Amino acid sequence: MELKPSERRILSNQYRILEALYPQEADEFRRAREALDRGDAALVAAQAPFIDIDGPDLSEEERSLVRRTLSLFEALQASHRDLEEPSGIDDPEELLFPGFEAESEGAFAGHARLLLAETGRFSHVGHKERSDGDRPMLPAYQRMLEAWRVYAEATDLTIVQIFYILEAATDPTHD
Repeated sequence: MELKPSERRILSNQYRILEALYPQEADEFRRAREALDRGDAALVAAQAPFIDIDGPDLSEEERSLVRRTLSLFEALQASHRDLEEPSGIDDPEELLFPGFEAESEGAFAGHARLLLAETGRFSHVGHKERSDGDRPMLPAYQRMLEAWRVYAEATDLTIVQIFYILEAATDPTHD
């Protein structure tokens, strides 16, 4: 069954009603409603497999890219926190996950929000709220992931390694 945007909205509203009627199951209904609102086909399929939404969907490779990106920021933040001398990074906000640009990377942004807020796997990863004027981030994240691969995706990075990975985000010629 494929849903048009208007049908998806109606179903979302029905889930909102169910949340109010059945408080003991409210979290499950809320997750389904939010998945419908975001157009996250993978989550909708998990919540209600009979629904095929008409919206942006990410391939498994793209979902993996989001997971690896969040894992990278998790490693950067934990490594910096664990350093005996965490000097060199004046503003710890530099290590926060900046998110994805909503307009051109909306499906990526939705999946990242899901992983950050819903699954619990990345709930401790610090992140920034994006504004509408932000730039697309996929190219920067791909360069950062390549730089992280140099260190075998280590989770205990030195300050030099942290700088190397952060530099990759801003330098398209980084190698």
